[in-house]
Amino acid sequence: MTDTKESILKAALGLFAVKGYEAVSVSQIAGTLGMTKGALYKHYKNKRDVFDSIFTYVCELDAERSRKSGVPEKEFSEMPDSFSDVSPKSLKEYMLSQFHYWSMDETACNFRKMLTLEQYKTTEAGTLYEKVLTDGPLTYIEDIFREMIIHGKLIKKAQTAGS
Repeated sequence: MTDTKESILKAALGLFAVKGYEAVSVSQIAGTLGMTKGALYKHYKNKRDVFDSIFTYVCELDAERSRKSGVPEKEFSEMPDSFSDVSPKSLKEYMLSQFHYWSMDETACNFRKMLTLEQYKTTEAGTLYEKVLTDGPLTYIEDIFREMIIHGKLIKKAQTAGS
């Protein structure tokens, strides 16, 4: 990605995080960077293309953190065998890196803020919010735990009465 393209994504995401996706125009994004709309259009077709590129970038960063931590890069349905290879150490590294990323990284924080603002405005935004911030991550971790238990890497404690 070129510096200009990355600058456009960061500026757009910063605006989306404060005002919401729908409230930001291409003119505002270009103006924030001191460029014309025409110059922005040399890099991205439209505002949706900017958003899609932001989402792709966030997904690439997530896959990179997964690889570095030793956990699967995709959902269980896409690569079930790799879920049985996760070690407790890898899972711990991944969860710590995710916590740090989603709470400290500027890109992740702005993406999270934008999705939080937009989640009730459109069905697509609500679905994306769930996939990225709620149901998706919970299902992913649940799949890892289940496979670790099945493959003897974690021991499931039986619940006792009163606990």
